Amino acid sequence: MSAFPWDNLIIAVSTLGAALGSVGLKSRIDRKDRAAQAERDDASARAERQRAAYKALVASATEMLYNYRKRHDNGYTDELSKTQLADLRSRGLAVLGELFGAVADVQLAGSDDARQSAANLRSAALEADAALEYGSQEEAEEPLADYEVSIGAFIDTVRP
Repeated sequence: MSAFPWDNLIIAVSTLGAALGSVGLKSRIDRKDRAAQAERDDASARAERQRAAYKALVASATEMLYNYRKRHDNGYTDELSKTQLADLRSRGLAVLGELFGAVADVQLAGSDDARQSAANLRSAALEADAALEYGSQEEAEEPLADYEVSIGAFIDTVRP
């Protein structure tokens, strides 16, 4: 009668247990690695959305400033025809819409400081627009300067 090979059984069971344990450990490490990678990818995507929102706001704010300056320089003289002045105002309204859209994007994706600075920029744009529309050329100079300063302040806020 032969004896039961307990030593072979113990070795086989322990080898199987070690293999299953290492597979479980490996899958746990892989899950942690995937979670860390997903978090890095999410942070990178969030930073890219912020950069895009900031870039769009600076671009539209600068274009709006150009439009405001053009209106300021030409809108109080008789050098422009009524049609040209209407076209300039119409383009200004379109750019103002782009500006407000860009401000909204910053409100959604930006940092707290960027959101506050974007709100200040929007207010300065509205004040400059009102001054150009309803004030004299001299009365419009200060709101235009304030608007330009608010663009610079926004850039300083979001600059890394």
